[in-house]
Amino acid sequence: MQLISSVTFTNVSYAKIQNGSVETIIKIANNAINGIHSVEVADITEDDYARLEPTTEHDGNVLNAIENNKNAFASLNDSITQ
Repeated sequence: MQLISSVTFTNVSYAKIQNGSVETIIKIANNAINGIHSVEVADITEDDYARLEPTTEHDGNVLNAIENNKNAFASLNDSITQ
């Protein structure tokens, strides 16, 4: 999986990700609840996303949300496999 581009606003970020040949635009909450940033498939079109002027130089909010979710879910997984 690869982060292709992203754009950040006050409370939410949008990112285009690629898994193999499939690209998806996702919506990521910038604020975590219980250490997890909500992530969902965005309900915007490719044209809408392009108008948001995404960049390949990712904002810290996107990178932090991905890192925080990775760590939160790793901890959650560790807690159920002990």
